[in-house]
Amino acid sequence: RVASLAYLQQVIDQNPHCYALFELWIEWLRDEPGDVRERAIHQALELNADDAWLHRELAFLLLEDRRHD
Repeated sequence: RVASLAYLQQVIDQNPHCYALFELWIEWLRDEPGDVRERAIHQALELNADDAWLHRELAFLLLEDRRHD
């Protein structure tokens, strides 16, 4: 799993405008710490700020971390 995440990160670094890779990466990061997931979601939002799925993922993450002020 760690090697897969590292490889996916490497592929994203080589293809930073491939939105589908970000979606896959964010799904794979579900078991990772919140700060790691949040960084990935914000990176993807830079590519597509209007994506409802990304906003939902961010909302779930913030609720998980009890940051719903």
